[in-house]
Amino acid sequence: MIKYYNANQRKEYSLVRDSKLNINYHIIKNLAKEYDEIGYMDSDVGKEIESLFEEGYAVGIHRVGYTIINDSVLSSIFNHGLYNNGDVMSSGAVGSNLNINKTVSFCKNILTMIGSIKSCEGYKKSQGCIIIKIPKSFIGMGDGVVQPIYYKDNNSQIRLLPEFIYGYIPVIDKQVYNIIHNPNYKDDHKLINDNFYYDRGAYYKAKDDGKELFELKHLSDMQRYNILYKAYLDTYIKYGYNQAITALLKLINKHNVSFFSGNDNRINLSRFVAYNDVIKIMMLGLNSEKIDINNLINEFNMTIQENVNNDKENTK
Repeated sequence: MIKYYNANQRKEYSLVRDSKLNINYHIIKNLAKEYDEIGYMDSDVGKEIESLFEEGYAVGIHRVGYTIINDSVLSSIFNHGLYNNGDVMSSGAVGSNLNINKTVSFCKNILTMIGSIKSCEGYKKSQGCIIIKIPKSFIGMGDGVVQPIYYKDNNSQIRLLPEFIYGYIPVIDKQVYNIIHNPNYKDDHKLINDNFYYDRGAYYKAKDDGKELFELKHLSDMQRYNILYKAYLDTYIKYGYNQAITALLKLINKHNVSFFSGNDNRINLSRFVAYNDVIKIMMLGLNSEKIDINNLINEFNMTIQENVNNDKENTK
């Protein structure tokens, strides 16, 4: 149950007095004073928020705008996860389109977090903030183990898993008295399930590093070749040779899938074809030993053209 406490019964938290900020710089001290003056925060709450900023973790808030937070709503969030709002508006997009920054505002330090929490009512009349704590490597902000952080619920909507939701902080008239803890939050993340999804940041960092996410290990290089083949073929048929070649080169050189036709093609490329392995996958699929990229691309394109021509002949 959501409970509020009388500020007169508690000790107030002060960024200037209590925080571990380095306030040797005049501008930081002045900013801390400004945030202290925004409103009241209980000392225990402030100290607990400070403790969240551990090495290797990203900490942020989701302002609950235009929503009346009651026990039922909070229980749903704690037990079933937080909707990734930007992706809900994108018809539940998956693959490289999933981006936690559409929903969570990450804070670099205690200073910005305290200021954001106290002033959250300025965003769509928010009654408080959902607190998120998640390993940086899970969202592409640091090195280390990469694991999925989303799942698709029974309504086919994308949600952030409950285990990354630390709790909820009610904020009324810039007054912060307590944290409501999520009993499902855990500081141990061991997920292996094909129904889960990775964050965009983790995808791109893994591919830039030439690494594979565990989800990719379920596919052979030949299966990935077929994904690349289909994406190129569909683009070739719909938009012609120039567009198809451009899409392939953008994939190889710029890690960009947006030039391929078909949302499913783009999603599958983003999820299952590690960018640094495109050349290797093409060589395997073509049974080629040509190291020269231009020759390899020409051979790939000729294979596509031959198959297109054969299909046309067969349909006559």
